Amino acid sequence: MSDKSTSWEQLQIKMLEFFHQQKEDLSLKKIIQPGGSIPSAEKALAIYGDGYRYSLYNSLADQYESVWWTLGDQDFSNIVLDYISAQPSKNYNLNVYGEDFSQFISSHSYTQRFPFLSELAKFEYTYNQLHNLAWKPPTLPIKPEAFHENCKFKFIEASQLKSFSWDLMDHWEKRQSATSTEQNFILENKTSYYWFYRIEFKKYIIKLNPFEFRVIQALHNGFNLQSALESQPEFPEQIEPQTIHNLMTHIINSETLLEVTE
Repeated sequence: MSDKSTSWEQLQIKMLEFFHQQKEDLSLKKIIQPGGSIPSAEKALAIYGDGYRYSLYNSLADQYESVWWTLGDQDFSNIVLDYISAQPSKNYNLNVYGEDFSQFISSHSYTQRFPFLSELAKFEYTYNQLHNLAWKPPTLPIKPEAFHENCKFKFIEASQLKSFSWDLMDHWEKRQSATSTEQNFILENKTSYYWFYRIEFKKYIIKLNPFEFRVIQALHNGFNLQSALESQPEFPEQIEPQTIHNLMTHIINSETLLEVTE
């Protein structure tokens, strides 16, 4: 690493320490050169700090629209500012900021009013992070008839399976409707299963039943088709051949398969 790049890295560290802890560092004032109508290095740092915190706030607002809609403007602003103070960004890529926001929310007093809030944040983060995961089209067309019991499936990176203890989909979809002003939030406290994936620039959330979720998750984890099916408590008595065919067709139509191998 060159001296120049090392110096730049050290400057970034000093700037972050200043904004996170308001730690006085005289060397910063010597480095910062105010321009235009900005009268001093102290004023330049204050302006930059406001912009830094504003960027973090906007990043969280973009990531967690449903949490914002649920809490309302003032309460959302309060919890976001608390989070920024407690968990400042340690990554220069703001797209990944807020990964542990759901964990932060889980211990906040707002969960007494909205016990599903932490899981809603996790749901939204999973969905919004799909654009940071890789997608590429399958190399060859895949048909259900080509599957056999020893098949293994390789899925795209932008394919995630998550379960939650609240049924979140309806609430999330209402937020996506620009005309929805409902404030009487009633969510069912039951385990729900979702498949998040992205095809090119479009993101999807598919609600699955427990059997579909467990089989697709096993396939993601490297099980062959036979092992994925045999690991299910419903197998074989409660699984019809048509059920398996429909599930395989669903997987193919999702366009999340990269390849099928023996």
